[in-house]
Amino acid sequence: MDVFQVAAWWGAIVATLVLGWDVYKWRKSRASVRVSASPNMQTLNSLESRLEDDKNIFVEVVNQGDRLITITHVVVKHYKNIWDRLRNKPSMQGLIPNPVGQQPIPYELEPGKRWTGLIDQRDIEAKSGNGGYFYCGVSHTASKKSVYVRVNLE
Repeated sequence: MDVFQVAAWWGAIVATLVLGWDVYKWRKSRASVRVSASPNMQTLNSLESRLEDDKNIFVEVVNQGDRLITITHVVVKHYKNIWDRLRNKPSMQGLIPNPVGQQPIPYELEPGKRWTGLIDQRDIEAKSGNGGYFYCGVSHTASKKSVYVRVNLE
């Protein structure tokens, strides 16, 4: 091998690595949303310093990407069994138009920020029944699909 062949191979290797790095950066620059949901939450009556008898699902959404997104809906799904879940055939699905909280929907969520809301758990349990698999999630402008997280209501 002469000097020109070594230089050509070196250039090809460096160009391939740079292309790989650009693809990695492009993939990481997409919107990334993390959803968490905690069931059986009660609100505190600050005047009487006691917990209310209500049961809520506390939903938190964090924008982990580097793009602005808009949360458009809070959605829920219930599957009777694992077979229905695998086939994506929910027994109940719904949308929460106005979750309780200080941040109304639609809500613009900047990178690194979070959105929180409460859903009435007793209403969800009455509509979906006991047992099965319950999922809570959000729809946002950066994706056609909603982002869901499983919630154990027991």
